[in-house]
Amino acid sequence: MRTLFPGLVRLAFLFSLAVLSQAGLRPAKFSSASTASRAPEAIVPAPSRPCTVCSFNMLTPFHSPTNEITTSNGMIDFTMVFYASGLNMQPNLSYDIATISGGCLPSVNRTTNINYGGRTWEVFITTFGYFDAEITSGSALPAGTIVDLEGAVSQ
Repeated sequence: MRTLFPGLVRLAFLFSLAVLSQAGLRPAKFSSASTASRAPEAIVPAPSRPCTVCSFNMLTPFHSPTNEITTSNGMIDFTMVFYASGLNMQPNLSYDIATISGGCLPSVNRTTNINYGGRTWEVFITTFGYFDAEITSGSALPAGTIVDLEGAVSQ
């Protein structure tokens, strides 16, 4: 029994480290000079924030075979693959492509420029949850042409 006890203490210590790690916390550090007289450092949460997964709701006449929008560490990351059914998208006109559901809205309206398919697109993500896109450079986009816009903006 005497040899089993140190093994149980070590197992409990390792288990507590695993629990702290899962919670995003670090264990307290002690000074190696004199652990009896020194107080431990405070437990500090991990600097990263959890990831939030949200969703797009496509607006007519747009369709999306695949899309994704998430937030993590103050950034909104998105992938929007879409096409317009029966609509040629003209340059210098902004189109409401989708609305965003969930906690992936920016604190102020955000824009980013993306090059895809020989065109420059400006993507707008609004505080009201609209995902808009505009061709700012390049030719009109024929109906049914698939576009893949991937980017990130500050939350």
